[in-house]
Amino acid sequence: MSSNAAIRRPVAMAVCAAVGLSLFAVPEAAIAQLSVKVQTDTHQVHIGDPIQLRLRGTPLEPQQQVLFPPDFDDPWPDHVSTSRLVSPSSPPGEAVYDLRLYETGEAELRGLNIDVVDGGDTLSLQTASIRIDVLAVREEGEQDLRMIKPPWAIAGGIPVWLVAMLAALLALAIAWIVYRKMQGRTPAVIPKPVIPTDYRREFSRIEAMGLLERGAVKLYYTHLSEILRGFLEDHTEVDALERTTEEIDLDLQAHEHVDESLQQDVIGFLDDCDLVKFARAEPDLPQAKRMPDRGRQIIDDVEQIVAAAQARLETPDAVEQTA
Repeated sequence: MSSNAAIRRPVAMAVCAAVGLSLFAVPEAAIAQLSVKVQTDTHQVHIGDPIQLRLRGTPLEPQQQVLFPPDFDDPWPDHVSTSRLVSPSSPPGEAVYDLRLYETGEAELRGLNIDVVDGGDTLSLQTASIRIDVLAVREEGEQDLRMIKPPWAIAGGIPVWLVAMLAALLALAIAWIVYRKMQGRTPAVIPKPVIPTDYRREFSRIEAMGLLERGAVKLYYTHLSEILRGFLEDHTEVDALERTTEEIDLDLQAHEHVDESLQQDVIGFLDDCDLVKFARAEPDLPQAKRMPDRGRQIIDDVEQIVAAAQARLETPDAVEQTA
């Protein structure tokens, strides 16, 4: 081997080694430069006062992300509390916390472990420790605890204006009592006029609501049943609103003015309504549309019977007056 070859070979090996070391050293140097800095807005507070704790990762590459926890209560003592303050204006890689200490004295909070995601790897960085001097709530130069001050005594007794106002109120109350006694009566309450229900119009109103066209068949029959029950209670003195159809049938059979035909019409109407309300029957559309007409016909028949009975009661009196 010549002397030149012997010299070139070590030189080439050294160059290759230097290039290889540089390839590995660049990422290590970049990672070594990455850190999470900690900063507080003050180092001396009174016990329980808020401290703004700011953490910032620097320098951050676009693929790096700092994982800030919601609080740091776990690594620090129990008398230290933290909570993260979320702000939309916070830059990426920065977090602000509310830090409070509830024990007086000089507190040294050890560094925090913060994770940083770098591509597919996760790095754990540690911040510097924090020193904070926590003072008690006392004035400067005060050594003992301050005592609670007793209530202040206001000299002069009761003010004259207060006595005069109370006397005036008492005089007004006595005058009002005397006036009510002399009046001797309470204001008359004027009763509101009772407007009778137009049940024929109610059947027409349900008919015009379009419930059948919207598929609300059960609601349609429920309204029809309530209208007829209310009419029976107002005009035949049958308790129909809170009773079953069977109980209404028994009352109509015992009614002195309702004949068997009318009683069957009423019960047939209510039975058809009950089948839809409770048995979920599905009547055909023409039958359902005839229900308001049946209700109005029952109203006409009941009013005719009631009017005839009233006329028979008034006839003997008329005969006696004529005689």
